[in-house]
Amino acid sequence: MKRLIPIPKPPGKKKVPSSLSILLLGILFLAMGGCAAQAPRVVEPPPEPLEKIAPLLRLMPETYPLFEDDLEYEGLLPALHRSLEFYRKLSPDRPVRFGEDSYPARHMIASTLHLMDLVRERPDKETLNRKIRENFLVYRATGSPPPGTELRPAGKVLFTGYYEPLLSGSLQKNERFSIPLHGMPEDLFEVDLSPFGTDYAGKRIRGRWTGKTFEPYPDRDAISHEGALEGKAPVIAYLASPIDKFFLQVQGSGIVYLAEGGYIRVHYRGQNGRAYRSIGSLLIQTGRVPKEEMSMQRIRRYLEENPEEQREIFAFNPSYVFFHTVKEGPIGALGFPLTAGRSLAVDRRLFPDGAPVFIQTVKPLLFADGTIADWRPFSRFMAAQDTGGAIRGSGRADIFFGNDGYAETAAGHMQHPGEMFFLVLKPQ
Repeated sequence: MKRLIPIPKPPGKKKVPSSLSILLLGILFLAMGGCAAQAPRVVEPPPEPLEKIAPLLRLMPETYPLFEDDLEYEGLLPALHRSLEFYRKLSPDRPVRFGEDSYPARHMIASTLHLMDLVRERPDKETLNRKIRENFLVYRATGSPPPGTELRPAGKVLFTGYYEPLLSGSLQKNERFSIPLHGMPEDLFEVDLSPFGTDYAGKRIRGRWTGKTFEPYPDRDAISHEGALEGKAPVIAYLASPIDKFFLQVQGSGIVYLAEGGYIRVHYRGQNGRAYRSIGSLLIQTGRVPKEEMSMQRIRRYLEENPEEQREIFAFNPSYVFFHTVKEGPIGALGFPLTAGRSLAVDRRLFPDGAPVFIQTVKPLLFADGTIADWRPFSRFMAAQDTGGAIRGSGRADIFFGNDGYAETAAGHMQHPGEMFFLVLKPQ
């Protein structure tokens, strides 16, 4: 049974009732000819954690980690401000879960403001740790892996990275740029299964209506090689390489510099409903790339050196991402732009949206030519502001590194264990 941490209500505040979210795109509605709904990213996580072990455990002050920020707080205030704006859009009494505890959104506002005030002081290490012990509760991610994965030591989290790629493209198809980057198809629907019973709470499916039944949407291979999207989805731009397109879909956003001049910023708009499968794991399992060499850069090199295998390898991942253009970005799962080095993607079903996070893991140091010289331990404050298809369970987190050369290298090679902690202001 969950514990609700009692927070005194400010005088004069009234609970704001949240309107019922009627999300079911019923098959009956489709059969009646309703307009195709765009498939958005899921904003509301299910009400209950999906793991039997609580994803977060509250620590005693004497077991708090040693807090220190490797970036000297640079960029942290803008990231926390984004979370603050997110909380201000919620109902004041909307619960935000920290494992078995829960705090109302108005307390998360106070918590974020208090941490922002502390950051503005730019405290030294001793002052920082003293004030956190005095004012904040700290929760450690248990690190329990999702079902079917290899067990990791208790409390360890596998950190990976992602970035915003910079690509060349064109608004017109031509000899150089011929690989289409698709927007949302008009015949793709998302159905909320919650109204069909408690067993389906928080579950959704995506597919298309055939006139008689609702069926899975075509997979990556059918879309890329069998014309399954012909006449059904707009083309935002054309890229030069299917490899560029694949990695853009994995990252979820990017900047395309156009041959016509200028650029467009593209961002995740939806997905075909097929489960994501890692082509990196395929290359390891089939002996094409040694496990110890695996990275995004190594995958790209293999694909470039073996073009005849590209279709087979890409088809292993049936998931296909659709895009739209945005003015700023990249946009995280909470609906606002991410902050390089400060925004963290986690499993939103288990962890508190927007909450301050403290991580301890390693980062790469680069030679002048951009290759990795060494991996160095570091610790940093971040904010839980995004999610991802491969980020599942309390033992996974994804660091957004930005869009420069360092970001691409770090994101491509980051696969290291560490620890993750969430902070919230102590209740009065």
